[in-house]
Amino acid sequence: FILTVIVLGFITPGYDHFSHTISRLSVGKYGVIANANLIQLAIGGLILGIELAFSLRVPHVRFTVFPFFLLASFSLIGAAYFPTDIRMGDVPIALTNLSTNGLMHTLSVASFILLCPCTIFLMVKAMTSDPSWKDVGRWTVAMGMGSMILSGVWIVFYFYRIFFNYRGMFQKGIAL
Repeated sequence: FILTVIVLGFITPGYDHFSHTISRLSVGKYGVIANANLIQLAIGGLILGIELAFSLRVPHVRFTVFPFFLLASFSLIGAAYFPTDIRMGDVPIALTNLSTNGLMHTLSVASFILLCPCTIFLMVKAMTSDPSWKDVGRWTVAMGMGSMILSGVWIVFYFYRIFFNYRGMFQKGIAL
């Protein structure tokens, strides 16, 4: 995912990796590829959720994880289906000023961000109940907490225009 974002950023006219968000690629010259990239990430996440659910030994825990992977995947597909507003990547604007596509894109991305902590929490809970996954659970907590904290910082920086010219690189670091 991130490799495709990097390559698309270099070949999309007017795109700046430092200041432009990943969503901005969806309205550029290679928007179709950027949206396909989001869809492949969603499918990969769904496959991960299915595989994880079936690899857990505790039957009642298996299917607490899968619905959240499914919802998160649909959120990413929504973000691809409804590209962002071109101006949204430039300045923070009120939700009332967004087009229908921009609003749906924002809601899709927001739901993905909100679903991630729930998914990580349930995934870790499932992993700790299965002895073969306990070690992975600890790393999952660390990575999940790190990305949630960085996402919160990014949102604050975005709306208060702190380090605004570096928001694109910051977001790509979180995605990585």
